[in-house]
Amino acid sequence: MRLGEPRLGARVTLAAEIRVPRRPAVLAYSAHFECFAGIAGRAAQLCDLLQDSSACVPELPHQLVFGDFNTFAHSLARLSPRYAHGWHRFRNLGMSEAEWWVENVLAWSVDDGPVNLRLAAEPLPDHLRPSREVLRAARNPGWWDPFDPVRDITISNHCGWMSAKADWAFVRQFRVVRHWMANRDFTASDHRCLVLEVEHAHADTVAEHMLATKRVARELQVKRASRLWTWCSLAAAAALSWAAFTVARRSSISRM
Repeated sequence: MRLGEPRLGARVTLAAEIRVPRRPAVLAYSAHFECFAGIAGRAAQLCDLLQDSSACVPELPHQLVFGDFNTFAHSLARLSPRYAHGWHRFRNLGMSEAEWWVENVLAWSVDDGPVNLRLAAEPLPDHLRPSREVLRAARNPGWWDPFDPVRDITISNHCGWMSAKADWAFVRQFRVVRHWMANRDFTASDHRCLVLEVEHAHADTVAEHMLATKRVARELQVKRASRLWTWCSLAAAAALSWAAFTVARRSSISRM
């Protein structure tokens, strides 16, 4: 293999039904999303996976969805049209791709309505608006990731300027006994490893996890609004300081 050698084929998601002794069967997905697709492209891949998961819930409600979803189209990656392109490249500044996933897709449950109205409300040009099929697929059947979408980064490149939660560990109708990250120093791989200890749970757990996801989405919105207010306040303070300095300088010159 040479540097810059073209890749043949495409990335896929593998699914397997796992029989567990004296426990209900588990539907497990191993996903690897395209890194050159941008936010919109990966959202489309996510919708396909959500749709398949939802269709399997009646027979296989216990599900695990793990993988490298390459959600890093923010920060330094915005400067590269290969990794971050399309309408979202610069129009969601201040928001990581993981935050976008939580707020626009994962926080909308299949019980919230037949289509994802949060995604439909995005201020997109008419030719980029998602179809009704996509809006119907972009509904969370109960997936929950116990890791923080902002703090629990799994990749960190270019001296930390390109950091992201690129990997996800979703569970459905499982109780997470404990969870942690391995390979924190990136010596074994360029990704940190998400590790979960889980056990089968009742259907009530799905509703609890959806509420937790919605709560995280609201907290992200509040924190982003607070950051925006802080940036605007600093910019206003800098502008006023410069104006005061300019007035004082002109006054001193006129007295001379």
